[in-house]
Amino acid sequence: MWRKALGLVLAAGLMAGGSLPNGMAASAGEQTMIPLRIAAEALGAKVLWDGTDKRVQVSLGKTRWKITPGSKQSLLDQAPYELARTAVTDGGGALLVPLQSFTGALGIRGTWADHRWSLDPDDWKGRAIYWMTLLRHGKWEEAGRMMDASLSAAYPPSALPKYEERLEKLYGLDWSLLHAEAFTDSVRSNARLVYQTPKGETFGMELRFSPEGLLNDIAWIENVTSSYRAPAYDHPEKYTEEEVQVGQSPLLLPGTLTLPRNVQEKVPALVLVHGSGPNDRDESSGGGKLFRDLAVGLAGEGIAVLRYEKRTREYPLRSATPSFTVQEETVDDAVSAAALLAADPRIDPQQIYVLGHSQGGMLVPRIIASDMGKHIAGAVVMSAPSGPLEDLMLMQYRGILGRAEEEGASDEKLARLQKQVDTWEKAVALLKDPGLFEGASAGTFSAAERVLVVRFQKLQRAAARQRSEHSDVHPPGGE
Repeated sequence: MWRKALGLVLAAGLMAGGSLPNGMAASAGEQTMIPLRIAAEALGAKVLWDGTDKRVQVSLGKTRWKITPGSKQSLLDQAPYELARTAVTDGGGALLVPLQSFTGALGIRGTWADHRWSLDPDDWKGRAIYWMTLLRHGKWEEAGRMMDASLSAAYPPSALPKYEERLEKLYGLDWSLLHAEAFTDSVRSNARLVYQTPKGETFGMELRFSPEGLLNDIAWIENVTSSYRAPAYDHPEKYTEEEVQVGQSPLLLPGTLTLPRNVQEKVPALVLVHGSGPNDRDESSGGGKLFRDLAVGLAGEGIAVLRYEKRTREYPLRSATPSFTVQEETVDDAVSAAALLAADPRIDPQQIYVLGHSQGGMLVPRIIASDMGKHIAGAVVMSAPSGPLEDLMLMQYRGILGRAEEEGASDEKLARLQKQVDTWEKAVALLKDPGLFEGASAGTFSAAERVLVVRFQKLQRAAARQRSEHSDVHPPGGE
C-alpha cells in the first residue's frame, strides 16, 4: 500500500514541478543537481510524465530524453545515456538531475541558479533558445540584459512587449522548437531556430550575437521550408567560394564571393543587388535561390559574382528607424560591394558591373550616381518596376494571397494576407486621389498620416523624374 502511495506522490510532484527553496540547485557530493522541470521549461522544453513506463520525458527540438526516477539510467533519442548521479526527488516532489547530464543531453553549456540560466557566451544556440523563451514568457528585464548596447540603443528592451505581441498575433505563444543550430559567418556568430505552432505553421528566428555573447540583432523569417535543388549548370569543380565582408562597420554584411576556378588572368565581376524585402544573399524564396543560381552559373563561365545579406535581413531591428531610406537599405552597400571588388587583385577593375533585381533594378541609377570611386563599368536591370511603386506593391500582395490560396494555407493565414491586400487597396486609392485633403475635416487624418502621404507623393514625383532622366536604363516592362 505504501509503495502505491509513494508512487502517486512522486507522479504528482513530477507533474506539479516543485522547486527548491529560492530556486537554488541542490548539491549532491561534487555534482550539482537541478530541478528538471523548471530548468527544462525555462528553455522552452516540454516535460511530460509517462505513466506507462514510469519515466519523465523532456522534448526540445529533435531531442527526446527519458529519465527514470531513482536511477542513473536514461534514454537519449532511444540510446542509453547514463546520468552522472542518480535522479532523485526533493522534499517537494521535484525530480532532480545532475547539471552535467542535463546540459549534455540538451546540448547547452552553462549553470543554473535562482530560477534562471547563465549560459556560456559562446553557446549561441543555447542563448538563442533561452532568449526566445524569456520573450515568450514576458521576462523583458532579463531578456534586455542579454542584449548588447548597440541593439538596446536602436531597439530598447521596453519595445520587447510589442515584438512579442506581433509574434503572438501571428502564431499565438504555444510554439514548439523544431530545430536549432549555431553558425558563424564572416561578420559574427548566429543561431537559427525553427518553431512550429499547434496548427502546423512554421516560422524561423535568426539571432545574432556579439563577441561577448550578447544579442546584437534578431531576424524573423516567415518562410523556413525550401524545396531548392541546384540547377543542372551548377558544376562545383568550376568555381570556388569565399566568405567576405561588405559595407562599413558597425553594420558589416556577410557575403559570398564566387570565383572561377583555375583562371590565371584577372576576371570580370558582377555585384548582385536585392529586390524589396529582407532578402538573404541567395535571394531565397520558396524553392528558389535566384542569386545563388546566377553566381554559380556565371562563375562557371569565367565571371566572378559577389552576393551578400541585405541590410534589413542582417540588421532588421537596428534598421527600423524613421530616417532609414533606400540609400541605407540598398544603395550604400551596393557601392561598397563594387569598391570591395575593385580592391581585389584577382578582379579586373575595368569590368565591374551591377545587376539590380526588382527594387534593386529600380535603384540602379542611384547606385551609379553614388559610385564616387567610378568603379562601376555598367549595369543590368532585371525585372525592375517601370510603373508606380504603389501599384507594384498591391500587385505583389495580391499575388502572395493567390499563391497561399492555391497552396491551401490555413484560414488564419489567408485572413492575415487578405487584410494586407485590403489595407493596400485603401492606401493606393488614397494616394491616387488628387484631392486627398480637399474638403476633409481637420479630424479626418492625423498629422502623422498627412505627413506620411505627402512624403509618399513626393517620392512618386521624384521616381517619375528619375525614370524620365534615366529612361535608357529601364526596360519597357516590369514585374
